[in-house]
Amino acid sequence: MEEKQTITLDLCAFFSKTAKLSELDSYIQKAKALAGEGNDVVLTGAAPVWLYLKIAHALHGKAWGFGGRQWGTLGSKANIKEKGFAYNL
Repeated sequence: MEEKQTITLDLCAFFSKTAKLSELDSYIQKAKALAGEGNDVVLTGAAPVWLYLKIAHALHGKAWGFGGRQWGTLGSKANIKEKGFAYNL
């Protein structure tokens, strides 16, 4: 069994200069690939709020989180730990 890791996704590294809605699918695919299975995921970096929300929503089903602290898992494969944003998925 693989050991659970904490994966930090720096969302500003997903784009150069400006995040584009037309590239959203590629951002989501990259986030899913980097998040892996069974890991804690931290979303960070200078990125638009809509990108944080879309990435967190795409990783939903793996877990949910709040302000860098884990609320709990829903029989999930990963936990999302977010810095600076709070919402229920």
